[in-house]
Amino acid sequence: MSTPAPQGFPQIGLSGPMPGALADLQSLANDVEFARQCALGYLAYSSSTPTSEQPLVAKALWFAGAIAYRRAFTSGRGHLVAGGSRLKIKDAWTTLLTTDQLAAHDDTLRMANQHIAHRVADHEGAVVVAVLTPPPGPREVAGVGHMLVHMIGPEVVVAERLASVCDVLLGLFRTEAERLGTLIRTKLDEANIDELYAVSSIPGKEFTVPGEDSDESGEPDGDATG
Repeated sequence: MSTPAPQGFPQIGLSGPMPGALADLQSLANDVEFARQCALGYLAYSSSTPTSEQPLVAKALWFAGAIAYRRAFTSGRGHLVAGGSRLKIKDAWTTLLTTDQLAAHDDTLRMANQHIAHRVADHEGAVVVAVLTPPPGPREVAGVGHMLVHMIGPEVVVAERLASVCDVLLGLFRTEAERLGTLIRTKLDEANIDELYAVSSIPGKEFTVPGEDSDESGEPDGDATG
């Protein structure tokens, strides 16, 4: 979604609500794309020939991806606007998902929340047991044992559906980024060209793009999905 600037062209750092929203979209897209790649990696490892490292790698991929996916839906500091908040992904976008995709979305967020709380699933936890001597030995306590019951990750179909959910989100991000990019270009075309070149000659100087409604304080509606 990022577009590298041409070499040798004067550049101006932009600030304001719309450039900030565009930067936020890139940040969100990075999180979701990473989650997508982790889900696909989990699928690949789950279907490959078992090795001693496979469970560890699969578990690392799943939970790294789940936490990155969760991060896209949490609040945070916005870009390029002092004291601003990052764009939020509002709930309306989920109407684009199938029932199975929505379930994968909800399951992933639930597992990510539980992972951060140090308990990944309802069936995961430490188990302490009393070990008894089996027959025909004497009826007595042989000792005390403990074990950790843990999960590697969900069924592969959940990861497969999550990857498709990420595709939906990334498509919405691209559409909104194109819309904001067009609006920013319009505002720049309306600006004083001499002022723009003057700003480009001052290291660290930024040009504040007027808000979406031609108001210096105007802000986008705060929805990353348009």
